[in-house]
Amino acid sequence: MIPSITPSPSTRPQAASAQPTHTRAPEDGPTPAAIVGCGTAPYASLAINARGYEGQSQLHVAAEYGNLSRVERLLGLGANLFMEDENGATPRRLAELNHRTDVVERLDLWRAAVVKEFVKTATAGDLPAVQQFSQNVTLSYTERVALLAAAADGGSKDVVSFLLGDSMLGERDLQRIADSIRGNHPQTDPLPEGSREIESLIFGRILYDRINHWDLPDLQTWVQRTPTFDANKAWDGRTSLHMLAQYGEAEDIGKVRFLLELGVDPNVRNSDGYTAEQLAMRKGLNEIAATLGERRA
Repeated sequence: MIPSITPSPSTRPQAASAQPTHTRAPEDGPTPAAIVGCGTAPYASLAINARGYEGQSQLHVAAEYGNLSRVERLLGLGANLFMEDENGATPRRLAELNHRTDVVERLDLWRAAVVKEFVKTATAGDLPAVQQFSQNVTLSYTERVALLAAAADGGSKDVVSFLLGDSMLGERDLQRIADSIRGNHPQTDPLPEGSREIESLIFGRILYDRINHWDLPDLQTWVQRTPTFDANKAWDGRTSLHMLAQYGEAEDIGKVRFLLELGVDPNVRNSDGYTAEQLAMRKGLNEIAATLGERRA
């Protein structure tokens, strides 16, 4: 076991050249245990990721000084390559700034293997692993889109719901993922129940994200061309009605009435315990509050 250290400017190790070890991320063959473990345990709980000088981990120090063999050993023990120090730098960034090309390449390979395993768990519908990966891994926007697409293709409603709630994606990308679901089935056949539920979730998220950006005609047009959507799904503890009541204006009364006609439930309480009616009252949207109050259970 590599001991914990608290590096300081005077005690940091010097660069050392070394041959790659068995902990490197393979292009083929078994996935290293540390990568699989990214989906089973929080990085923050591992002593190997304890912070030292300027919030840096052992991996930061090894990467900065180009100690490739130590970088590989640390990765094999579960070192967090996504971790940022007090200046916002990851181990890769420090290696890049100090021209440690071999370390950068190794970290990139390891990162690619981690993301590949993340996508694998999402495709398989392993919700606990996906939740743990989400805590440990920082993905680019493109990677998040690909991850959601993989989960949708794998058919896990629970994983898709979690990923939709965990990160905001653009309407066009969500639309493309939903379109791909229907593209995987003949147009003459109805969607299987699981696929239909996933499609409904994705469209429900689009509604939630866009409700304050559309005017009433836009909303009506979208509803007419959208086959199915979960209008009552709460994201971050809020429905589309909560979004209108909290961030809308008085002229949004038409959209409120339209959502109510669609069957959106005005009695849902957000994570703070407020209904959309109560939020509208707090904001002084009296007509909207009154309209919601008329539908109160």
